Amino acid sequence: FLPWDQRLEVETIDHSHVVILNKYPVQSAHMLLITQSWEPQTGWLSLNDWRALAFVDATTTGLWFFNSGPDAGASQPHRHLQLLPRAAGEPICTRQNWFIRLAAGQSTQEDDPLLLSTRVRSLNSALTADELHQTYLTLAKELGLGEPSVDPQPRRAYNLLISRHWMAMVRRKIEGIRGFSVNALGFAGSLLSTEASDLAWIHQAGPEALLRAVVETDN
Repeated sequence: FLPWDQRLEVETIDHSHVVILNKYPVQSAHMLLITQSWEPQTGWLSLNDWRALAFVDATTTGLWFFNSGPDAGASQPHRHLQLLPRAAGEPICTRQNWFIRLAAGQSTQEDDPLLLSTRVRSLNSALTADELHQTYLTLAKELGLGEPSVDPQPRRAYNLLISRHWMAMVRRKIEGIRGFSVNALGFAGSLLSTEASDLAWIHQAGPEALLRAVVETDN
């Protein structure tokens, strides 16, 4: 992204961020919010990152997601958040009800690895940078990722998924298994298979078995 492809540029945000179209989109208008100068994908997201996200989301909302590094499915080391736009009333993702239930504290399967590795908090529909930043830090602390005042970078890899109504963080152990690569979209309900993927296994075990295998359950 240094420099980014000017043909893909959508909008610059102050002197800190720029929105570009994804060169390899998973849907139409798949966008990246990147820092204009170098910031590592493995570092803490800053208040400036959240200001830029809130600025974009005020006019173009949808499913935001972030992969914190290679073990969380990130393919680029330069900081970038991703946005899949959604129209009004369109479902955010296929597993959105799962996140809504967790945000409301309605899950009781305490021994489920997915629950042990995931935290979800409700958000106000008008996203603000301060609320996003504080929620992010709260989730990180609850999952044992540490905090910026003490830790130079998060202690574990993680994924973020964000809508106007909730933020979810998933603590990661490995990037994938059995030929499947899993990033944040896997927890949203979208999995990518290749010729190397063990389709027979996932048909037998189910997609949530794949998700459970890549999360980190211990702080």
